[in-house]
Amino acid sequence: MTVSKQKIPLLQKPTLSRLTTLAYTEPTLIHLRDGEVVLFKRAASPLWQCRYKLADGGWQRVSTKKASIEAAVCVATDLYDQARYRQRLGLAHKAHSFAQIAAATLKELRLLIDLWSSGANKVG
Repeated sequence: MTVSKQKIPLLQKPTLSRLTTLAYTEPTLIHLRDGEVVLFKRAASPLWQCRYKLADGGWQRVSTKKASIEAAVCVATDLYDQARYRQRLGLAHKAHSFAQIAAATLKELRLLIDLWSSGANKVG
């Protein structure tokens, strides 16, 4: 029984010239924190977006406003940590702006004024 030594092209050691022809492709989807945080890029944007899982099972989407993967990972994990911290304190997962709070207060006050002026305050 004779064994012939044939060179198989697939098993050859990589050479420098073959390695330099390979192109780097940036990942488009990155899972962090056991899949609780996901980084992704939209087609028309150079910035990374993230979504993270909320305590109720829903997902919150937000832009990291970062173009580099390293910075986007830091921002995404910080956002996730803040959401978990707010959950432990019993706070809303997203802070409301002053304008949102003012609009809700005005709506409630207008409702009270309407009830007061319609005579709902009269007894009997």
